[in-house]
Amino acid sequence: PNWLEQGISIDADFIHFASNMSEAGDGGANADSDAKNKSEASAEAQSQVQTEPLPQLLDYQQSLEIFSSVPKVELVCDSCKVGSIDLGEVSFTITHDDQRLLLNNFVAKRGKTRANLSGEWLLTPEKSQTSIEGELRVSSLEREFENLGYASIIKDSGMKGEYQINWNGAPQEFALPRLNGDFKLDIDDGYLADVSDKGVRIFSVLSLQSLVRKLTLDFRDIFADGMFYSSIRSRGQIKDGVLYTDKTEMKGTAGDLVVKGNTKLSEGLLDYRMSYKPNLTSSLPVLAWIATLNPVTFLAGLAIDEVITSSVVSELNFELTGSINDPNFKEVNRKSRDVSVGSSKPPQFVENTTAPSPALNSDKKKNLTPPSPIELNEGNGVDGRLL
Repeated sequence: PNWLEQGISIDADFIHFASNMSEAGDGGANADSDAKNKSEASAEAQSQVQTEPLPQLLDYQQSLEIFSSVPKVELVCDSCKVGSIDLGEVSFTITHDDQRLLLNNFVAKRGKTRANLSGEWLLTPEKSQTSIEGELRVSSLEREFENLGYASIIKDSGMKGEYQINWNGAPQEFALPRLNGDFKLDIDDGYLADVSDKGVRIFSVLSLQSLVRKLTLDFRDIFADGMFYSSIRSRGQIKDGVLYTDKTEMKGTAGDLVVKGNTKLSEGLLDYRMSYKPNLTSSLPVLAWIATLNPVTFLAGLAIDEVITSSVVSELNFELTGSINDPNFKEVNRKSRDVSVGSSKPPQFVENTTAPSPALNSDKKKNLTPPSPIELNEGNGVDGRLL
């Protein structure tokens, strides 16, 4: 009877929302085709809308009418789905006071995969802002991507992510150009695989698929079975719809990858620099690379305990530009170092007899100055150009 104070209570065995009207039909082949066509049309329309000016936010009186009409809500759902996204068990409450509409204790869990978040809409005559913070734990990234219809190049890894985001306006006034916040992401041990893109959609963050193929082409004996890593960590900020990161690192068995740059989320534009440094202190990569140069000489040399000196790649630098849908991934440069190998001692660096050029000395001096959070070290083959 008292709508706003008593509100609405939902205790459901299941709630399944269709992502579009086609899915509410018979679910046959025609419906799937219609859904695909509508999805493509929607994506095209969305790309056109993103180039237009942002709609003006509602004024205080208009927002207050919406704010005041939201009742208290308590929801428990044993099985919740939105289109192809299976949220599993879901529970949350919505309450509000004079100035805040609160989303409390939102929990969605399915097996070992779990999402927790809380949020608020602050509304005063001077300010209207929505804020959300939460945590996401995924037991298998590969399985989650498959559930969404994607082939994942990330194999055998789980993930933990934390975020805090906000935007000006009410919850329904969300827009990427207004988005701000922070995030951190940790992926546990696994490997990156070269997945065939014939007939399947690939979910590849930062064009890692291109990176894997490039390194596999150059060092096929090392990455024939994939790029194995112990962890991938990313830290970043979102400012006015642009995602920046200067702390994305992959610790690999055969080498480490550092990624720095930004994505303009509303337009999907990319501007990243990647630096891959093979682990030359580990004997396996060095032995494999030198052996591929001249296997007969290499094996003969080890048999008589002869020290062999060879030049191996010490760093590769890549540039990723373009858009998410049409990325442009290319190698910018590569550096090499001389390494000596013998059967009775591990690989060791040896001094290059070529005198360093003035440019190299200049770069080394630059390296003494630590980079700012966004301006990156040119000596590492990367830079921090902003969009």
